[in-house]
Amino acid sequence: MGKEFEILKVYVKLYAACRHAIAPIDAVFEALKAKRELEEITKISVEPTPCGPTCRDKGSDHPSAAPLQYPFSVAMRLPERGRPNQYCEEVVRDRSIQALARKVEMAVSDKWETAYPRKRGATVTVQHRSGNKLGSEVESPKGT
Repeated sequence: MGKEFEILKVYVKLYAACRHAIAPIDAVFEALKAKRELEEITKISVEPTPCGPTCRDKGSDHPSAAPLQYPFSVAMRLPERGRPNQYCEEVVRDRSIQALARKVEMAVSDKWETAYPRKRGATVTVQHRSGNKLGSEVESPKGT
């Protein structure tokens, strides 16, 4: 007794989103920490682990489906008022979040396909109307 503790094998999921969406959520927040001109965003490229692209739907109209949809969860993290713990009808139906979700494009990269399941990270690149690109990469989501 006392040599191995099962509690050390769990993680704290910081958002109510799908577990595999947490790294993209963290990465998009990091990418836009300094610049939050959401109306200038033309595209958000997300490269998650191989599990991610199975949840490609760009929008949801129901709080029970939205946490499983990467584009919606990523978009929900961008506005100051949006937090991926608030999958309520009001937020899910928010037109500005729905519009951002439609700008999310998903693709699996060789890097994350090779690293999975040891690492459950993501790479995010946000492109603005000016051509400026901001990016971030998260190897292990917060809480893991």
